[in-house]
Amino acid sequence: MRLFSTLLLASFVLLMPNAYASSSTVQLNGKTFDITYEATGLTIDTIEADTTSATITVSLTAVDSQGTLQITLDRSFFDSKTNNSDDQFLVLADGAEAQFTEIKTDASRTLTITVPAGTNNVDIISQGDTNFGSGEPKQSTTEE
Repeated sequence: MRLFSTLLLASFVLLMPNAYASSSTVQLNGKTFDITYEATGLTIDTIEADTTSATITVSLTAVDSQGTLQITLDRSFFDSKTNNSDDQFLVLADGAEAQFTEIKTDASRTLTITVPAGTNNVDIISQGDTNFGSGEPKQSTTEE
């Protein structure tokens, strides 16, 4: 019975999709901003910011039939507002509109994006006003 339980647990762990929480840094306006993300079924290559088009571009490789990218954007780094109210982001996967959900707090906006297999780039575009990188970066904290 113990062997069966061990094999069952090992099979379950091996079949679970891999999700890795990580972060990437972006230099903007002389400041360093951390972008945290969790990728399931994806490999993140780079995250870049384009202030001209108000776009965050995530270069990636979708290794599963469908992956998920959960990315948290600090509002001091990148936001989308119209008349001081939150505005929608436009999210594109290789140029096609992507499905996503969003969780908002006073400090950040977290997008969970469905990424089709074979996708190379995900673009997150501010549709409202954005003061790209004009805020102070959120201070990293370390536990001692």
